[in-house]
Amino acid sequence: MTKTELEVAIRRHSRYRSIILFIMAAAVFGAPIANIVFRFPAELFLCLFLGIPILGFFLAHVALRVLGVRCPHCEAFLGMEKKKFYDVIATGRCRKCGKSVIDDVA
Repeated sequence: MTKTELEVAIRRHSRYRSIILFIMAAAVFGAPIANIVFRFPAELFLCLFLGIPILGFFLAHVALRVLGVRCPHCEAFLGMEKKKFYDVIATGRCRKCGKSVIDDVA
């Protein structure tokens, strides 16, 4: 994996994680407001208030598995936060096994 491929993967991972977090926050804060405005039945309100965040956590887990950046040697995720990704870019090594991750380390 080259440095540019890693940076593209980081941007893609960050973008999808932000979208999922926004949907979850909108559901958690929007469900009570929608309940007040539209007078949902209690069962539907609870399904929206609890179900959408659970679905969001599931989607975040799937997105991490599919879009997560992994070490080619030990298959460990290289990080969730940008700081960890930038450490990997700076050193060119996996944080877990210490082997080289980037092919063109400067």
